Amino acid sequence: MKRKLTRYLAPASLILASLLLLGCGPDANVKKDVELSILTPFDANIIGPESIDAFQIAADQLGYKIKLENINGDTYKTRIKVNLSGNELPDLFFTWGDSDAMPFITAKAVLPLTEAIKSSGFQFSPSYVTPFTDGNLYTAPYTANDTFVVYYNKAIFQKIGKEPPKTWDEFIEVIKAVQGLKDGTYALGIGEKEKWQGDLLYNQLVLREDPQAFQKAMNGEMKFTDAPFVEASKKVQQLVKMGAFQKGYLQMTPSEMNELFFAGKIAMHAIGTWNFNPAIEKLGADLGYFTFPQSKPDGSYMDATTSMFGSIPNGMMVAGKTKFPAEAVKFAVAYSKVVNDLKVKKGQPGWIVTDAKADTPPHPAYQQYLDDTPKFTMTQPWWFGVVDAAVGLPMRDLSQLHYSGTITTEKYVEELQKILKP
Repeated sequence: MKRKLTRYLAPASLILASLLLLGCGPDANVKKDVELSILTPFDANIIGPESIDAFQIAADQLGYKIKLENINGDTYKTRIKVNLSGNELPDLFFTWGDSDAMPFITAKAVLPLTEAIKSSGFQFSPSYVTPFTDGNLYTAPYTANDTFVVYYNKAIFQKIGKEPPKTWDEFIEVIKAVQGLKDGTYALGIGEKEKWQGDLLYNQLVLREDPQAFQKAMNGEMKFTDAPFVEASKKVQQLVKMGAFQKGYLQMTPSEMNELFFAGKIAMHAIGTWNFNPAIEKLGADLGYFTFPQSKPDGSYMDATTSMFGSIPNGMMVAGKTKFPAEAVKFAVAYSKVVNDLKVKKGQPGWIVTDAKADTPPHPAYQQYLDDTPKFTMTQPWWFGVVDAAVGLPMRDLSQLHYSGTITTEKYVEELQKILKP
């Protein structure tokens, strides 16, 4: 299946103005005495506790019982694949979008949520209810679209006397200044054990070289051995050689790395906007944000960014063989609305129109992000999200070699070409 590899990001005001009004109506098939099994990989320290709390709130609203099992990400990835192959999926489960969601859809192992979303009466932002190629919707979103940002510790930046960098050279100078503190503070955090954080950073570096490079390479108009991919790889190699990352980063999980960042031991962390919530709670006034800097002198780094969101949103799916099909799809949509409202109350963006209001004004760092968002006119999707998993997994294995410093740039881009465009 071909997917659009880039999409345009409308300003928030335009998105809200074009919200899709969905129909509403009761579901006469809902049963009583419902108990639903739910499996998730949600880390409260990364996505916020409200994403977990919302399950019980939704269950209480609907009068259902739930059995929630929340496990770590690596275990989850293996477990859900085994469940799929054994036709033993829980009633509801989480999936990352696009290539991660595809196996469940192609196996016809999940129920469409189309009618449940229509009958809910909730007004979803259009990009969250774009039908799949068969005309159906299969995920109930659990978070707003995430984009790539850099978080930083203001207290550390004050120590080194630096402002947030706007260019690659300034970025490197910040790293050197942090290393010069010689107090055990690391310049740049990354949790590479699960292999995806380095992969994501490289995607962003390629974007800064040429916003259209990935799409061109996938279309056969460019090769992954061409200049944008080579230059981005050289920058990864530069970071590795200068010791920019924290000690043990190759064997550190994202959650473990977050603990170091929140403890004030890491100056900068480049990752998705989902980390705003826990970062605000843990760092408070010390939290700052900046857009990933420009790496070419002739580019504008506020024009394009990397998005974690493709044609199928991350969210909850419903197993096709659930004993409670009507109830399970109703629950998935209800959960989406509950967690949406909880996020909005915490000053975060939602994906459903709501009367909920932020309890307090947005954190200054988050407000800056909201102010910057309309400046982006183009988003590159996270590569892993728009390639088949059979391609994406070897790409991530190669990425870890890349960050280990055991593979040259020349060899890296050659292997990348073989994997993505054999």
